[in-house]
Amino acid sequence: MEFEKLRKENADIVAWIRFDDPDEMGIDDPVLYSGDNETYLRKNLHGKIHIAASIFLEGLNQPDFSDYYNILIGYQPGEEYQKLIDHMVNNSSIQTGITPQSSDKILTLSTCTGQGYEKRFAIHAVCVDTQSADVK
Repeated sequence: MEFEKLRKENADIVAWIRFDDPDEMGIDDPVLYSGDNETYLRKNLHGKIHIAASIFLEGLNQPDFSDYYNILIGYQPGEEYQKLIDHMVNNSSIQTGITPQSSDKILTLSTCTGQGYEKRFAIHAVCVDTQSADVK
C-alpha cells in the first residue's frame, strides 16, 4: 500500500479502502477528506479533473472517523460501479427481482438493528419516480 507516500503528496488522504479480493470489486483506493462534498467529486487525489470521483468522506463527518455513522462517497461510472451494484444484489438477504443498473439513481437507507451501533441494516433502492411536495 502506498498510503504514507501518498499522504506526503496529499494531506487530505485520511484512510484506505479495499476489499480482500480487489479484483472482484475493483476497489483498492485512498479515502480523501476536504470538509465538503465538492472538492473530489470530479477530481482525482492529485487534484486533476477526472470523470470518476475519488472516494471521499462526507464533508459533515469528522476526518478521524469518530462519528457513529460515516459516509464514504465515490462515483465510478460504468463497469466498476456496475460490479459493485451486482455484488450488493447477489449478497442481498432479500431478492426483489429488480436488477439495478449503474445509470439508475440509487437510494440507501442505513439504520440500526436495535442491537446497538455495531450492527446496521441497509436498504438499497432504485429511484423510479420523483415528485415535488409543497412544504410549508
